[in-house]
Amino acid sequence: LWVAYQLGNDWNAKYWDGDSWSSEYDITTGYGTAKFYTEEAEIYFVRAAGCIDLYWYNSTSDAWEQLDSITENGAYDPIIYKVDSNYVCAYAPWVSPKQWIKAKVGPSLDTLLSTGSNVNITAGMYGSNSWVDMWPYAVTDAGGNTYLFFTSERNPNDPSSEITGNIWYLKVDW
Repeated sequence: LWVAYQLGNDWNAKYWDGDSWSSEYDITTGYGTAKFYTEEAEIYFVRAAGCIDLYWYNSTSDAWEQLDSITENGAYDPIIYKVDSNYVCAYAPWVSPKQWIKAKVGPSLDTLLSTGSNVNITAGMYGSNSWVDMWPYAVTDAGGNTYLFFTSERNPNDPSSEITGNIWYLKVDW
């Protein structure tokens, strides 16, 4: 069981082996929101706050190594998931007065952020009215369908005005 936490201006992690906690591992310097992604025996860490950084835990060297990074002003709430053979890093850029859900999509985690295709998932606005879409989270069901959940201030009854407290989902089928 791995846990990650911000300690001052650092992201640190440690794991529980069933009997005791490991020592702390320094992942990266900087604030922001972050999530883990696992695939088989591999574990990854993605963080965003003005840039998006992707790290991989290399058990051979017993250290976190940076795989890829991009500068994305106002990027928050990153999550990595996989749909078929493509990896997706969804996140929520904030450019006042709106925030929307955007993604990088590509076949490799090593270059996902730097060479992946850009996909806008939501717009965070309708006409001249803007709102905030944030906190994307992906779930794949037992049938293999992937859904992207996110929170939004979008008013389902009147997109020309916003409200608080909506949870939306989209089937990820491109």
